[in-house]
Amino acid sequence: EFLLPKNYINIELTSPIAYFDPHHANLTYMFSAVFMDELNEYLYDAELAGIDCSLYATFSGVILTVSGYSDKQREVLDKIMDKLTSFNVDAVRFQRLKERFTKDLKNFECEQPHHQSKIYARNLLYEKIWNFDELIDVLPDLSIEALKNFIPTFFGSIHVECLVYGNCTASLALSLYTSVVDKLKNDLNAKCVLPSQMTRMREVELTDSYSLYVRTNSIHKSSSIYNIYQCGMQSTKQNMLLELFCQIIDERVFTQLRTKEQLGYIVGSGVRSSNGTLGIAFTVQSDKKPEFLDKRIENFIHDMAGTLEAMDKTEFNQHVEALAKNILEKPKRMSQRNSKYWSEIWNKQFNFDRDEVEVACLKSLCKDDVISFYTHHIASTESRKKLSCHVVSTCEKDAEESSTDVNELSAEDSSLLKSTETHLITNVASFKASLPLFPLLQPFVHPEVFKRPNSSKSADVAES
Repeated sequence: EFLLPKNYINIELTSPIAYFDPHHANLTYMFSAVFMDELNEYLYDAELAGIDCSLYATFSGVILTVSGYSDKQREVLDKIMDKLTSFNVDAVRFQRLKERFTKDLKNFECEQPHHQSKIYARNLLYEKIWNFDELIDVLPDLSIEALKNFIPTFFGSIHVECLVYGNCTASLALSLYTSVVDKLKNDLNAKCVLPSQMTRMREVELTDSYSLYVRTNSIHKSSSIYNIYQCGMQSTKQNMLLELFCQIIDERVFTQLRTKEQLGYIVGSGVRSSNGTLGIAFTVQSDKKPEFLDKRIENFIHDMAGTLEAMDKTEFNQHVEALAKNILEKPKRMSQRNSKYWSEIWNKQFNFDRDEVEVACLKSLCKDDVISFYTHHIASTESRKKLSCHVVSTCEKDAEESSTDVNELSAEDSSLLKSTETHLITNVASFKASLPLFPLLQPFVHPEVFKRPNSSKSADVAES
């Protein structure tokens, strides 16, 4: 497609212990950081030759990527695997990177409020995730001895998934994958992960129409709000209904909340796709109180009912065509195409024709479909499931800055939320324990479909 002598190699190494507890999460991160620091001297020459490499930690393990000119990629990958399987932790390097990691964790309080509110929402909705306080609490246990003991255990039970995209034949891609698997087996005595150990992150399913979580920030003068309206599980139709609704409101959100009401410089909305679930999210960072921002967002959502009803067929079709054009736009770089393919594999969906499938569904939608979706999932306080995360500034403000907040609300605006019973979250663990989980999203296409016929070797390696 791009006619370039380049390749992208993506390798995910999944281990059941990578995110077992906060201590193991810290160890996984430190392993990736120390190993990449160890590689820097060698990778400098590789980068001069047009080959980039990275190793980074995830919730399930680590991901190794090698990209760039394909001519010497095999040699670079072999060198990385040699270093990986014989890796010795340097004490000086470990201590330096641990200090940096500790500083990064503790600096969360200095992050912008809108970023903090998104992290708090993630902590509330992910089935198992360790917050910054939990990671900091176990830092005294993070030692060079612990990391040395962790590495062979990490590779003791491993699952490997690989995507090779670009200037590469199928046989060469299979050879690259086989060399990685054989290296792990022979040098580290790696075993296959059991199917029951291949657990994936799941999302908490909200049951209350309005759940509220409030935190404070003593560093920034600005406060923030992050509202999520859950829209169920991902599917082709749900995806398109949500993306079309976001397309319709995108400019209006900025015009109304940012330009006209001047709530703050950071104002936005968009699709929230996470762990097989869907939702729409609104973000505002402002000098005004989150309660006031929440009511302005609700007022905007309330007014969208009239906007949707008044929309004629021509305008609706313009939004459909604009979204379809955006989805079908060809990637301008190989890295973009690689990312699309890797996302399908990493999310276990394997819908490599997603763009065409979703656009076909998009063009079958009508305005009534969007109105029904909007009413049920976003507007109706009876059926919707909303989570609102507030980060409230406790810094002293000038009188002029703090003079305009809740007092600006009209009686009509104030009544919009009063009809909704609020579930105030005071304990995150108890909140999550009291709620069900969304099921895991099943593959759009089963990977067995992609197996090459009469290729027993391929089947054997895949099972490895």
